[in-house]
Amino acid sequence: MKHGSVVAVALMLAACSPPAAQAPAADTSVIETAAPAAQASEIPLTREFLVGAWGDNGDCNAVSKFNADGTYEIGGAPGTWMLEGDVITMQGAGGTFQVRAQVLNQNQVLIGNPDGSVGISQRC
Repeated sequence: MKHGSVVAVALMLAACSPPAAQAPAADTSVIETAAPAAQASEIPLTREFLVGAWGDNGDCNAVSKFNADGTYEIGGAPGTWMLEGDVITMQGAGGTFQVRAQVLNQNQVLIGNPDGSVGISQRC
C-alpha cells in the first residue's frame, strides 16, 4: 500500500480491524513532520467541513461518506466518527482508529495516520 493511505483506508481499517482493547492514540507529530510543501489553509477543520464523500489520492471510485449525524459508511461498513481538535476518531465493528487532519483547501485534507504515513483525501 502506498504511503498515501488516507481517510478511506482509515475507515476500511476501522471497519475491518480486529477489536482493540484500547483506542490507539493519534500520533501528534505526523502532520507537523509531513511533506513540508503542504501549506495549511485558513479554512477551519470542523465537523461541517468533513461531512460528505471523500476519496483517496484523486480516486472517487471508493469513497468514505461522513454524515452530519456522526455516522460514516465505506463499502457498506457503518461506524461512528467524531472530531476533537484535529483528530478524527472513527469507531466501527473492528474497533477504533484515529487520524490527524489538516485542511489544505476547500476540497482537500492532509491526513496523518498512526503509522506515520500521510496522504491527501479529496472531496468527491
